[in-house]
Amino acid sequence: MGMRRDSKLNGKVLPPNYREGYILKLNLEMAEYYHPEFEKQYAKHIFKVLKEKIEDRYRAFNLDVSINKGVFEVTLYLAR
Repeated sequence: MGMRRDSKLNGKVLPPNYREGYILKLNLEMAEYYHPEFEKQYAKHIFKVLKEKIEDRYRAFNLDVSINKGVFEVTLYLAR
């Protein structure tokens, strides 16, 4: 079946079709080096690294990348 992206996973309320959720947040103080292409590449890299460790354990994910007060924030939402 594999994992699928679910935009309803946002850290507020776990959607009813899941029994458990997990949030992984990474803050990098490197926003001054930000470029839109970097955001795409970094998101792909994080997913690639984690995919083999989480694919059999979780059914869905959502990934949020943003800049807040000079900090590059990456948030990965997972659900079973």
